[in-house]
Amino acid sequence: MTSIKAVGAGISPRRPASRRRNAGPYVWLIPAFALLLFVVGYPIIENINASFTTAAGGTDQYVGLAQYKSMLSDPLFYHSVLLTIYWTVGVTALQFLLGAVAALAADRSSWFVRRIRPVLIIPWVLPGVVVANIWVVFYNEDGLVNSLLSLVGIHSDQAWLANQNTALPAVILAAAWKGFPFYFLLLLAGLQSVPVETREAAKIDGANSFQTLKGVVLPQMKAIVITSLVLGVIATSNYFDGIYLMTGGGPSNATLTLPVWLYNTAFSEFDIAKASALSVIILLIVLVPVIIRLIAQRKRSRR
Repeated sequence: MTSIKAVGAGISPRRPASRRRNAGPYVWLIPAFALLLFVVGYPIIENINASFTTAAGGTDQYVGLAQYKSMLSDPLFYHSVLLTIYWTVGVTALQFLLGAVAALAADRSSWFVRRIRPVLIIPWVLPGVVVANIWVVFYNEDGLVNSLLSLVGIHSDQAWLANQNTALPAVILAAAWKGFPFYFLLLLAGLQSVPVETREAAKIDGANSFQTLKGVVLPQMKAIVITSLVLGVIATSNYFDGIYLMTGGGPSNATLTLPVWLYNTAFSEFDIAKASALSVIILLIVLVPVIIRLIAQRKRSRR
C-alpha cells in the first residue's frame, strides 16, 4: 500500500491563497503609471538637471553645486525659510482650529446645523484670485477690518497689507479662512465614522462631553487627524497665489515665502537656473513631513 508520505512527495507545495497574486490587473495599470512618470517625473528630472547649470553666452553650462552654494549663502534664503515656517505653522494651526470647531458644531443634527453646513464650504470652493481680491478690499484703510474695529472703539485707518509688521499676519488670517473647510470636511467625516454606541457607552459610564471627545472620539480619529495635518502642511508650505496676489512678497520682503521668492526669481529676474535650485530645495523641505509620516506608519504596522 502506497504510503501517504510517498503520495505527498510528488505534490509540489502550493502558496497560500492570501499570498498568490494575479499579475493581470497590474498590467492594466502600466499605461497610467507611464503617463504619470512622464507628466510628473520627467519635469522633475529636467528641473534638477537645470539646477546644475547656468546660462552664459546664450548656452547652458554645467556648474555643479554652484547654484546651491550661492543660494545657501544668500541671507534672503534664510529669511524666506523662517517666513515659510512662520506662515506654515500659523496657517495650519488656524485652519485646523477653525475646521475642528466647525466640525464639532456640524456634527450635531439640529435643523440649523443641517442648513449651515453647505455655507461653511464656500471659502474653499471660491477661486484663489477672488478670495485674494476680497481680502485686499477688507484690509484697505476704509475696509471692513477697520470698520469693525471702529465699532468696538478702536479707531484705525492703516492699510494692513502695506504695514511690514501686519502684512504676514493679515495674509495668514485670509489663508486660514480660505482653507479651513478642508479640515472641516475631513474631521466631520471622522466624527461621523465613530460608532454611536461607543459614545453612549462612555456617557453611561459617567463621562461628560469633553471626556468622551478626549478619551473615545479622538483616539479613533488619530489617523484622520495626522493625515489631514500632513496634507495641510504640504499644501500650505507650497501656497503661492494668495500671498502673491495680496502682497507680491512685500512690503520690504515681509511676506517673501519660498514659493513667492521662487516665482520672483524665475519670472521677474529670469534666473531659471537659480529658480530650479530653489525649487529642488523646496521639494526636499516638503518631503520631510512625508518621510516622517511614512516612517511612523511603518513602525506602527510592524507593531
